[in-house]
Amino acid sequence: MVYHKVGDTVRIGCKLGYSNAIGKDFSGAKCLCSMGNCAFALNNAAYRCVRDTTAAIPVWQGGNFNYVKGVYDNFFIMKARIMNLMSVEKWEWDQYDHVTNEFAVSPEFWTSAKFTLFVFCPFDVTQGGLNSDGIINFPDFYSSEHSADGKLWSFLSREPTVLDKIVCSGGVCDSGNHYFKGYVGWSPNVNERGPMDIATDDFTCEIGILPEHRPNAIADLVTNFEAFAGGNFDKMTNYLRSAPFKVSEL
Repeated sequence: MVYHKVGDTVRIGCKLGYSNAIGKDFSGAKCLCSMGNCAFALNNAAYRCVRDTTAAIPVWQGGNFNYVKGVYDNFFIMKARIMNLMSVEKWEWDQYDHVTNEFAVSPEFWTSAKFTLFVFCPFDVTQGGLNSDGIINFPDFYSSEHSADGKLWSFLSREPTVLDKIVCSGGVCDSGNHYFKGYVGWSPNVNERGPMDIATDDFTCEIGILPEHRPNAIADLVTNFEAFAGGNFDKMTNYLRSAPFKVSEL
């Protein structure tokens, strides 16, 4: 048993299956006592954890392997890498509860599983296109939602699209890579293209997934996360695997 003195501060965070609602991984909590009763009080009263059955942060997989295959004035073409969640228990950057959802680490599940694809870009996609009506299009998926700020987009898998590839070595199997072509709108004005110069084979938009079709996933995030109030997803940067840009740069 660990004992703490009055005034001691500990660091707390959300357990697996929950994500913080304000874009901060941790909060301090101080030991306070009154009339002989002691309890820890949050240093940041706004800090709370949202259960993923209420609203789930996608399992982000990074942007370094999402290759840009062509760059044009109003859009670019990307070759997006997507993996199933067989290896999720090894990924320390996400909060997906692989213990409760043990089916997600089973190769059999991914031979036929429906899933939701998420794409986060550090700019407003809707400023692209022919008439500032830009979209993201993945021909192998059904289009689903996008955020009010045009940065977060979701897509639903459709037959025969599955994430069934695995890589095995020495009796140990991990998630394999799948690649899908996507068309991403962006503004012809270079000052509206976010904090990075996107070029062939450069870092670009982030890719994430969640098992099952989740047609209301983005709306649920807006409703339940203070970080995304009003449909502003700049703070999604704080949940990504390893973004090369900061919230203040968006």
